[in-house]
Amino acid sequence: MDHPVDGLISPGEPVGLSPDRGKERSYLAQLFHPVRVAMLRGLGVILPPLVTLIVLIWAIQVVTYYVFEPVRVAARSVIIWLVQDIRQEEDFLKRSSLPAPGGIAGETAILDGVMYVRLPDGDYVPKTVYDRVVQGGVAKKELISGKMVYEHYVDLVYLQPWKAAVTFLCVFVLLLYFVGKLMAAEIGRFVYTQLDAALIRLPLIRTVYSAAKQVSNFLLSRPRVTASRVVAVEWPRKGSWALGFVTSEGMRDICDAASEPILTVLIATSPMPMTGFTVQVRKSETIDLGLSLEEAFQFILSCGVVVPPSQATTTVLPGPPVVEHIPAAEAPSPVAG
Repeated sequence: MDHPVDGLISPGEPVGLSPDRGKERSYLAQLFHPVRVAMLRGLGVILPPLVTLIVLIWAIQVVTYYVFEPVRVAARSVIIWLVQDIRQEEDFLKRSSLPAPGGIAGETAILDGVMYVRLPDGDYVPKTVYDRVVQGGVAKKELISGKMVYEHYVDLVYLQPWKAAVTFLCVFVLLLYFVGKLMAAEIGRFVYTQLDAALIRLPLIRTVYSAAKQVSNFLLSRPRVTASRVVAVEWPRKGSWALGFVTSEGMRDICDAASEPILTVLIATSPMPMTGFTVQVRKSETIDLGLSLEEAFQFILSCGVVVPPSQATTTVLPGPPVVEHIPAAEAPSPVAG
C-alpha cells in the first residue's frame, strides 16, 4: 500500500516539526532572546538587595513583636500608674463639686482647681488629658474608661515610636554595659553561677537553656583556630565533595577507635549554611581550604554560583565533537564486493 494513512507518518518523511514551523520558532526565539537576557540581568541586579531587604524586614518584625512590643506594653503600664489621675463620683461628692450624681458623659466638674471630664463608665479624667487624646485623632466613642484614655494619652505623649525606639536602644546598651561590669566583679560571678545552676536543674528549661548557652558561647566567645576552619569532606559518598566547618575536635572514644585524630564537622546545606549535618570524620580524610568563613557562606548561599577568587578554575570544558560533513559529490563511492 503506497498511500499514507491520515495521521501516520509516511516512509521517508522527517520526524519532528515541519521546516516552516521550525523556522518560525527559531525566529521567535531570536526575537525574544534580548528581552530574556535583559530580564535575567535585571533580576540579577534587583534580587540581592531585595532578598536583603526582606530579611531585614523579617528580623525587625521579629524583634518588634517578641522584644520591643512587650517592653513597650510594660513601660506603658508603669507610666500610666505614675501619671494617671482618675477620679470617681465619690471624690466629688466629698467636696460637693459634682453638679448631680449620675451625670451624663461629657459633663465637667472642678476638683482642687482642676477641671475633669466625665466618661461613660463614670470615671473622671482631667480635661487637658481628654482634649489631648481627642486632638490626637482618637474618637470620643472609644474613650469609655479612664484607663483607655490614659493608654492613648501615654502612647501620644510618652511612647511615640521614635522616642520609644531611641529610649529602648539606650536602655538596652546601658543594661548590657552594667551587666558586663557586674559579671567582672566577684559578686556578679557568684550570682551568675547560682542562677546558672538553678536553671540547669529545672526539668523543662534546662534543655533549651543549655543549647542556647552553647550557641551563644560559640558565637560570642573568641573562637579557637579550629572553629574557623573550612574543609572539604567526601559527603554523602566517595567522590562527592562538600564544604564543612570544623566546630571542634572529635570525641575521645571515636578517636581511640580510629587510632587517629577526629574532627567534628558541620556539613552545611544550601541555601541555609546554619543547617546541615554534624559528622565526625578522620582528619586525614579532610582537605583544608584556604577560605574565610565569609567566602564559604557566600559559596553555599549562592548554591555554588559565587566561587571564591582563590579557588576559581580556568579549565575549559570540552565541547561537543565537530562532525565534518562530506558533500555527496565528493564522498567516495562504495567498493563493489
